Amino acid sequence: MRGELTAAANAEGCWFDLILGPVGLDMVAQMVGAANRILLNDADYRAELATWTRPTDTSPDGVPRSAGGPTPQPEELLALRDVGVPAMLSRFEAEPLVGILGSVGDSPRDELNAGQALQRILLTATRRGLVSSMMSQAIGVPQVREQLRLGLRRTGAPQMLLRLGYGETGSPTPRRRWRTSWSRKR
Repeated sequence: MRGELTAAANAEGCWFDLILGPVGLDMVAQMVGAANRILLNDADYRAELATWTRPTDTSPDGVPRSAGGPTPQPEELLALRDVGVPAMLSRFEAEPLVGILGSVGDSPRDELNAGQALQRILLTATRRGLVSSMMSQAIGVPQVREQLRLGLRRTGAPQMLLRLGYGETGSPTPRRRWRTSWSRKR
């Protein structure tokens, strides 16, 4: 399966590094934690997070809190974004499969390729019965993103960090009704 995930990224001209062993996993966990702390100390970030987080599952815009998972706890290995859901028992594996998707450069075209690679990786994982969590904190803080790239000994740019494993399937979140300005004119 690991080869399939890597091949999915390679098909779009990207790379996908799996973090194996406690030393590599600890390095990534420290970077995610550092990035999370940096982001949470930024008032603008907290305001934007609050703007896009919804207290209920009824709004078609934003992310309902129930989709965010439990509030990160200090003892957790990889911190998820804190969207205000009360703490609950973690249902995550103690030793998850963690991978970092990257592109050969950091241009808009590279970002598009990385998005296509991410789609392939997620579909491959789903086909194999895996669930995933995206952890973009380390990607969203430029200095942490660069340290992540250096730690991986990669050229190009890390674009997304994924946690993959077996878990409970989430519930669909609300969506806007599909409608465009041209569809109303027909």
